[in-house]
Amino acid sequence: VQGEQIIWRGKPLFKSFVLKAIFNPLLVFAMIWASFDLGAMYFLLSDGFLFGEFKGIGILALSLFFLVHMTPVWIYLSGVVFCRLRYNHTEYIITETGIYVSEGLFSIKVKSSPFAEITQLSISRGFWDNKFDSGDINMIRTRIINYQSVTPRKSSMTINFSTIEDYQQVFGIIKAMKSDI
Repeated sequence: VQGEQIIWRGKPLFKSFVLKAIFNPLLVFAMIWASFDLGAMYFLLSDGFLFGEFKGIGILALSLFFLVHMTPVWIYLSGVVFCRLRYNHTEYIITETGIYVSEGLFSIKVKSSPFAEITQLSISRGFWDNKFDSGDINMIRTRIINYQSVTPRKSSMTINFSTIEDYQQVFGIIKAMKSDI
């Protein structure tokens, strides 16, 4: 972005960003998985079932098994716990030449695209977007890789501005800049 004029800069709407992280499709799966595992673990570790059979190392092995077996639950919970860190690393920028999206958890990854390579542009709004009047701008960047070939190869990448408040204005800016190219 050095040497480029910034036209718009923004971050996701915090409330919507966090609620999307909590109430995502993995929540129901993680709840079912956790209730099954915790119920099975309670049954296996109850005094009525063990009768000394799994004493000592057996209880440790069984606990380790369930700890590993609950991996889908840990994946869901880590997404919720690290949501604030992802939010801090997320930023969207529009310059006079293209768009930039900075995001990441522990390291920052930047996606960029000149306006000429944006082939599809759309707005989507989920439940939390409707509740907080925010929206997502979805873009597909298509780049031709091999110009000299008889059948040129294409590379596509999706770029999203998620849960932004002024999504209609930003959509208009991108659309106008794209048509100017």
